[in-house]
Amino acid sequence: MIVGQIGLPIFYTTVVGYGAIMAGISKEITGSVTYDPTLLVVKFTTYLFAIPILIAYAFTMLNTNIFSNVVPPVYDLINTFPSKLSWIRGVIIVSILGIAVGAWSLYLKGAYTYFDTWIAFISGLLGPIAGIIVADYAILRKFKINLHDVFVRKGEYTFYKGFNISAILTLIIIFPIIFSTQLHIPIPFSIYIYKMSWMSGFLMSIPLYLLLTKLFDKYKR
Repeated sequence: MIVGQIGLPIFYTTVVGYGAIMAGISKEITGSVTYDPTLLVVKFTTYLFAIPILIAYAFTMLNTNIFSNVVPPVYDLINTFPSKLSWIRGVIIVSILGIAVGAWSLYLKGAYTYFDTWIAFISGLLGPIAGIIVADYAILRKFKINLHDVFVRKGEYTFYKGFNISAILTLIIIFPIIFSTQLHIPIPFSIYIYKMSWMSGFLMSIPLYLLLTKLFDKYKR
């Protein structure tokens, strides 16, 4: 697993750095920040150079998104229904679901609409989950996994009748805070909490999960 995933941080960092550099260059050249690199390629290069550059860019985006967005949910599916789903079937199902969701269609309305709707929404959902995982695995369990109990119905990870009460309550509390602007809940600095939805959810969920885990410690099984 380590060898197979060791390249991901390099690719992710490169893509982020590329985006930041291109945004800065577009600001200097055009006077406004252009988030779509394909527009810059088409505008400032000839067709002779634009076609191979765009092909290379397409392969880069496919490489990044296949690893980050397709592989994890496929593993989740085939582990949930191991007797019914193969790897190929899992990939087909995830691909169909991804197309059906149609998040890419929001980008047609503009980069800002895409970032302020879909990306912020997904970040708000994933941030608290990441915080719970880090709090449980890194802080409480100190990076140790009981491998035997992962594969049994009644073990360390059964929690309370199969449900992690502390994790569920953390999400129930954090989600309304993150999306308080959309839900019209009066919370100070709610717009900034939503704009930084992943980070704010991540940071808020860690101490809350640790507190709830201590309070509901008796409900582990």
